[in-house]
Amino acid sequence: MARRDRQCLCCQIKYKYCSTCSADQAKPTWMTEFCSEPCKELFATATKYNMEMLTKSEAKEIIQGLELKEKSEYADFIQKDIENINAKKEELLHIARDFDEAIEYVLEVLLKPENKLISSTDEIGAVGHRIVHGGEKFKNSVLIDDEVIKAIKENITLAPLHNPAGLAGIKACRKLLPKTPMVAVFDTSFHQTMEEKAYIYQIPYKYYEDYKIRKYGFHGISHRYVAKRISEII
Repeated sequence: MARRDRQCLCCQIKYKYCSTCSADQAKPTWMTEFCSEPCKELFATATKYNMEMLTKSEAKEIIQGLELKEKSEYADFIQKDIENINAKKEELLHIARDFDEAIEYVLEVLLKPENKLISSTDEIGAVGHRIVHGGEKFKNSVLIDDEVIKAIKENITLAPLHNPAGLAGIKACRKLLPKTPMVAVFDTSFHQTMEEKAYIYQIPYKYYEDYKIRKYGFHGISHRYVAKRISEII
């Protein structure tokens, strides 16, 4: 009999299982309902604490790649994550005319006593700015100074929609938090170890020399995190 698609009760991912095939019969009985053991334990934990079940994306985020050795550590992690997911959420809508007004509103929300977040802007240790394009100059995250701002401006031609917005955010934060360190985190920096033979396009080389047209790689912030996390798990 052909192995049919089953849908995991926890994360809703489809997987193959056949109740009459000898190979599948040898597997644990929980395989009839869950695609993996983390899913089974997550479902049991959620049921135990009477928490509502996670959405598909939330379940995937927790499950994929998790291999914690100690069951108690795993259970504590899952319980905390379920509590965070089911915490009370409030959506705030504010129409801001510019970045200055938007950042000012965010700070107001953070400082409201009823929100119990911070009591003073002195508690903000640093502000991180995601900058889409660092060109060939930035291979790591950097503290923002006038030279960094100048370099980001020079790369506007490579990201004309994103870099100006990033600069506007930096300007607003420096104005409202003048004593707080600012850090620029570049989407392109993770990929700067590519060799030239990998990043040069098969087009006339003058386009690279004159306009810096090449493969830069993007979403490096996520790639860096995933690479680091996988190395810790494996």
